[in-house]
Amino acid sequence: MIYLFLLLTLIGNHLIFRGILPLIWTLNAIVSDNKYTYVLLLHFIYLFILIIFDIILLKNLIKQTHFAKYKNNIFDQKRVHAIILFFGWAFLILFLILKPFQLPIFYERGSDAIVEISLQYDKYVWFYFGIMFAINLLASFIFFQSKKYSIKVISFMLILLTSIMPGKKSGLLQVIGNFTFLYLIFEGREPRLFRMRKNGFFIHKKMAVISLLISAFLIIAIYFVLIQFKRTVGDNYITTNIFNLMLNFAILVFSSSTAYLVQFITLEGIEYYKDYSESLGTLGIVKYFLNPVFKFLFNIGIDKAIGPYLNYKLFGSDFPNGVNPTLFFEFIFITGNIEVGFILSIISIVFIFKISQLCIKYIKDNKYNNPFILSFVYWVLVFLLSFTADTLNTIRNIPFLLMVLIFEKIYFWKIHLRKILRNNNFKKQVITQNI
Repeated sequence: MIYLFLLLTLIGNHLIFRGILPLIWTLNAIVSDNKYTYVLLLHFIYLFILIIFDIILLKNLIKQTHFAKYKNNIFDQKRVHAIILFFGWAFLILFLILKPFQLPIFYERGSDAIVEISLQYDKYVWFYFGIMFAINLLASFIFFQSKKYSIKVISFMLILLTSIMPGKKSGLLQVIGNFTFLYLIFEGREPRLFRMRKNGFFIHKKMAVISLLISAFLIIAIYFVLIQFKRTVGDNYITTNIFNLMLNFAILVFSSSTAYLVQFITLEGIEYYKDYSESLGTLGIVKYFLNPVFKFLFNIGIDKAIGPYLNYKLFGSDFPNGVNPTLFFEFIFITGNIEVGFILSIISIVFIFKISQLCIKYIKDNKYNNPFILSFVYWVLVFLLSFTADTLNTIRNIPFLLMVLIFEKIYFWKIHLRKILRNNNFKKQVITQNI
């Protein structure tokens, strides 16, 4: 049971989609005597290290720890929860009323809808959905912190809406990833469906209900993935047969997880790495990773990211979308050197692993405290894992990561100020009485 829960978390998803499945493809290509065997061997090492790190992170997730409740003596949990949910719903309703652009979920292009809408409303899409993601994370912690059923329902509905509105295939799967991760954090022990006692085996009723709910929601999430995929490319993977549904989903997941390898290796997109590096010019690595900043502030930057660049070179398409190259191929294309790119990618995932360990430890030790800080730390963890596959879009979301901290500071500065004013008024009353 514990292994299923771990694989459903965002770290488990990262392990499968960004580690194991690409590793299988890479190993198969190596034994097939591919002309790019050297690159594939280096990529195999990169993936193997990434998989080991993800497994260690999953072990850290279920490791028993002692929890400290309510360390912050000015933290009013109910008040903070009410304020976050009020502003979250207010923002969502305001967005639906203003409707600055067509909702991607209702657009006909499926998962590509948000990319197409961004061509015309780039900054609006970035702003609104960035804030929605922040609301989503805050509501997720409220769901697990609160003991009130009504608060759980309100926060879950907010999570659901902010997850499906962008129209991404993985929207509902991300909800499952967040919930299983936080469940393991707040439960504090390994979930077990069966328990052995002197009289025999017994089914844990709570875990049985949770398992059924997760299974049902997982099937809904898979249907959502296949529906959005059909709307994106037209292929029909949808079926009422559960076995065929799971099989189609597995095929789709494998093809999506290894699409970048097909383009780099099978279609020989790796041949363009020196051309792309030269197009960046001097300080290419700085230009590339700061491109989201330059694009937003000054509307200048690199012509195409690596995914769209390959999309143009291989298929002649100018549509600003493409495969996520992962750090390994990204550094090769940026530096124009296979060995340097490999070394930089290894250094990066070691750094990501160390910071991720700290994030998990902090969340486990402070799970009942300030949801602003917890959401910030969890977002850092999400940011780090996303950075291994989709660096530029991840960097674009940094302002919203910092926005959560700003909200926290505004709220607690207000509390501190009110406390100071209350103490000053109390002192004045005491002095007046003494006089």
